[in-house]
Amino acid sequence: MADRPTRIGFAATPREAGPNDAVTLIAHSHIGAFDQCIVDYLHPRKFPIIGPASSWTLRATTLVATVGIFQFNTYDIGLTELIAKVWTA
Repeated sequence: MADRPTRIGFAATPREAGPNDAVTLIAHSHIGAFDQCIVDYLHPRKFPIIGPASSWTLRATTLVATVGIFQFNTYDIGLTELIAKVWTA
């Protein structure tokens, strides 16, 4: 039987983290976790006021978090450097 190459996933391969990683993290949290909780548990048909209000609150919070991460990555040390400093502390 011939030796087959080992398959390593993209997340396991070493690479340089970029500014898009932080935006991807925020988008993943928005779409995957928080938005689905609102859709599942605060449906606008059952909660006509709280449902849409929570959806718009989540959108505003996501926008503020994205702008904050952008500012932190652009004008400060950046998310990757912060994690590296915390990891070695």
